[in-house]
Amino acid sequence: MGYITEGIPRGRDRGCGRGCGGRSSGFNNKNGKGSVTGQEKKKTLLIWTNQLKASGKIKLPWKRYNRVAMGDGCVHDMHGRGTIAMSSNTTSDSNSIEDESDSEDESNCEVDKIRKFYMTATVGVAICANYYAKYLMKQNPRTSTLSGWQWVQETLRTPGESYRMLRMESEVFKRLALLLTNNYGLQSTRAMHAEEALAIFLLVCGHNETNRNIQNRFKHSGETISRKFNEVLDSLVRFSVDIIKPLDPSFTTTPPQIRNNVRFWPHFEGAIGAIDGTLIRAVIPKEDQIPYIGRKPYPMQNIMAVCDFNMVFTFVVAGWPGATHDARIFTTTLNNYGHIFPHPPEG
Repeated sequence: MGYITEGIPRGRDRGCGRGCGGRSSGFNNKNGKGSVTGQEKKKTLLIWTNQLKASGKIKLPWKRYNRVAMGDGCVHDMHGRGTIAMSSNTTSDSNSIEDESDSEDESNCEVDKIRKFYMTATVGVAICANYYAKYLMKQNPRTSTLSGWQWVQETLRTPGESYRMLRMESEVFKRLALLLTNNYGLQSTRAMHAEEALAIFLLVCGHNETNRNIQNRFKHSGETISRKFNEVLDSLVRFSVDIIKPLDPSFTTTPPQIRNNVRFWPHFEGAIGAIDGTLIRAVIPKEDQIPYIGRKPYPMQNIMAVCDFNMVFTFVVAGWPGATHDARIFTTTLNNYGHIFPHPPEG
């Protein structure tokens, strides 16, 4: 049986295996004599292809250049580059070609698996490194000859320095720290004393200091500064419930500042104190700042406070936007907090 080489491509796309010739055309018989027409050639190829399909010795879809076939006959190139006919004595060659193709595909599959493994490993290492750098790798501890606690003690010992830095005298500061520790839940820890935590709170509120500046001054992390600030704030809120209220809720006696002053008595006989509002700067997200901007070009909150004639606060309401009118704050306060708002005696 001869073979057909018509239409087989050149170069690496060349569909040649064992039994393939060059670019010569024609269908040669066993003795190399004579030729057949193209119509007869197509008919013969069709017969061989049908025989291979019926016998189950052809593998579809064919791999690579579709040259894989078993048994006698020929197969068509599915890429449209010609046809290949195989002689009866090329069965072993066809099997070897198929084995080589299978082994090549298995090798490619292994390469893909290795490539995917290394890509996955690289991504995993990058994620772990980012997590470690962000959450586990702590910066070196701050070291200084003067710690935060030592700075507080030095400030309290220096005359006038406590009032300038903490907005209160040393004795008042120590009494407040002791009161919050004993009655309102403020506690000292192994890393920070209660007086140091109170100093941090007063320094932030008194000078509008940032967390970064407090870190540098007291040699603690930003998380520690924020946590201790909130602990002191919680204790002060509990303290405010007991301290911001009238000493005499019934107002049965007239304050001496009214009775003993000829300008006020008897015109202000039923007066119990003074009420006013004030604006305090606030830190508000940019998209929510408009209601908080009034007379000032920056966000403010409106606070209404009531004090008696001893300059003691008896009622405070905070948190209103700076552009809110005082009359609205007063009316809303009477409606919502009328049961605790100080009222003069009837009559």
